[in-house]
Amino acid sequence: MEIKKDTSISEWLMSEIRVNLGKEPRKHIHLSDLLSPRKAYFQRITPKYATDEEIMYWTTGRGHEDALLYASGYEHGEVRDWNGIFYTPDLFQSLPVEIKTRRRYLAKEGEEINTYGHYLKQLKGYCAITKKQKGWLWVWCLVSKDDASGKTKPELVCYSVDFTAEELEGERERLTKTKEALEEALRNNDHKPLPLCPNWMCGKELKIMETKPYCETCKKEFETEWGSEKHLNSKTGNGHTMKPATFRTEYDIACKYFSECEPFKENGVI
Repeated sequence: MEIKKDTSISEWLMSEIRVNLGKEPRKHIHLSDLLSPRKAYFQRITPKYATDEEIMYWTTGRGHEDALLYASGYEHGEVRDWNGIFYTPDLFQSLPVEIKTRRRYLAKEGEEINTYGHYLKQLKGYCAITKKQKGWLWVWCLVSKDDASGKTKPELVCYSVDFTAEELEGERERLTKTKEALEEALRNNDHKPLPLCPNWMCGKELKIMETKPYCETCKKEFETEWGSEKHLNSKTGNGHTMKPATFRTEYDIACKYFSECEPFKENGVI
């Protein structure tokens, strides 16, 4: 038997998926558009095919969601309309349910609001529109880590989330105003009045090691800073002279509309 990686197959498959998904924007404004209205603007003004990364994120999330609903005997929520805002809860069990697949670790107890901020914002929108003060958030973590053993495994954690009447009233007002702002931006062909997306949607800064740590006493190179520090703190390396690693930073762009949006210029960064 012989097996080898064949990139031509994956390129073909991604191309087929990309064309099948298409690039035409949705006709109506959806609640998810109002979480990141600036991205929704560009999706309508300059529609583009999905990137390989977007395809993999979408298929992973949708596949897990569909499998979970199928296995539990439930069906995906139906499309609904509230004052011209279309929305589709992942599940509606007398209250809205939002299902998320997560590649990072689960939130530590007491830190859920900060860790799941974007998830909760979407759930709050569903609760506001349906006038339900309670919603469920189901988080399917693909790599939940056991702190004792270090072993990873998939884990599903379900949260019951309560909102105040004041929070939901404020969210209904925000959704209405954001919808109007997005419609006006589209009419004027001007994205600047729309709020910037969360930083993580734009991209992230990468710290790339250019030269590795080097012990001048041992004449030995280390792969990581952690390894060099461990060496200096050991009996054999105590008192040695270590030449530290050098790094450069690069910005890894995540959004395909980054060049059109130019968020850094708007923030005065560049």
